[in-house]
Amino acid sequence: MKILPPKRDLSNSLGADDFFLWEYYGQGLLGRIQAWIFRSRLNALAKSLKEKQPMCRTVLDVGCGPMFASYSLMASNVAKEYIGVDILSADKLKKYRDAMRNCGAEPIEAVRASADALPFRNGTFDLVLSRRA
Repeated sequence: MKILPPKRDLSNSLGADDFFLWEYYGQGLLGRIQAWIFRSRLNALAKSLKEKQPMCRTVLDVGCGPMFASYSLMASNVAKEYIGVDILSADKLKKYRDAMRNCGAEPIEAVRASADALPFRNGTFDLVLSRRA
């Protein structure tokens, strides 16, 4: 199972100097170790969710950042729909959402909001996750 989309595809969409590409794909020894840790965590998350929650209709990722987790959850058939929430600028969220869509993670949406004031009704999501918020 692919955990992250191909780096080349993301580089084309985001630009080779995007911070999250370095963090998640790694450069140099430290970067490669950090990237391995991130991919291992995503793999464990997807595997665990698939075992415990065979299919979630809608997933909310609070503090989603570049939404790389969306690709993993969609590729492993854990989620049918992914909504990411973050306080990144609306332009950056749109850029990351579009990059993930171009890599095949659909349906996916990005919302600019704080974790303290989520703009959703109770019961909207089957699963809520937050890895770094």
